Amino acid sequence: MSHVLLVRLSILFAVIGLVAGMAGPVSAGKPEKVPVHEEFDEELCGIPVHTTVDGFFIFHIQDYVIKADDPAVQDDFWTGVIQTHFNVTYTNAAGVTMFQMERNTTQEDPLIDNGDGTWTYNYTVNGQPLRLKSGNETVLVDVGRISYSVVFNLGDLSTQADDFFISEEITHVVGPHPLAESDFALFCEVVTRIMG
Repeated sequence: MSHVLLVRLSILFAVIGLVAGMAGPVSAGKPEKVPVHEEFDEELCGIPVHTTVDGFFIFHIQDYVIKADDPAVQDDFWTGVIQTHFNVTYTNAAGVTMFQMERNTTQEDPLIDNGDGTWTYNYTVNGQPLRLKSGNETVLVDVGRISYSVVFNLGDLSTQADDFFISEEITHVVGPHPLAESDFALFCEVVTRIMG
């Protein structure tokens, strides 16, 4: 798929592996660091906030599963290791601020061609996918190791028009992951309680 840099980190940390895995950095074989600094206004769980994102990805490509150097291929996909290091600040109109930190490594398994246009993508996140703080108090944390299995459709590899997400499930958990295990509903509960 076309290069997408994911700066929206709040609830979708599990998608980072999938989107970043599809990003297709220019150079394979050596690590590539992609710094991120973004500021924007958005709605976070229905609350208007100003968001600042600072950090970086480091991509370590291990295997090109679908190579984009073929002119007929629009759906390129590689697997490897992605290191993620981010600080995110959310500030509402009243000046209430929440901080989010992410420090983890995603290990991607080989992509599986299901033979019907769909693919299975398995990956494991080690470290801290999310720590949410209000002042000096940690109000939500996922930490340890968590594994996912994602199924998506690529269909015709010469176009992205038929690409879509099908399903995702958690396959293994070590350590507390209340956010992931709540299907990410806990994030908005916490945000609304503190910033709403």
